[in-house]
Amino acid sequence: MSVRCVYAQRSEEAYVAGAHGGLRPAEGPMLCGWAEDAAPDQLVGVPRWLARNALAGHLLNYPADCEGCPCFRPA
Repeated sequence: MSVRCVYAQRSEEAYVAGAHGGLRPAEGPMLCGWAEDAAPDQLVGVPRWLARNALAGHLLNYPADCEGCPCFRPA
């Protein structure tokens, strides 16, 4: 997939340690923010396991999971 989804976000907490001890933001992992950004109201009343997994953006297998996703929106 060549187009990134608006919900695909880089982890703010991921850093790479440099050779001299400095830290710089990592390129990945990518997280899915759909549940928090676009659909928190849609998760009301769903089973807890479903809400928990929808909010677990770290489970994203990027970019394979974005292909064919019904929530995909081009960035």
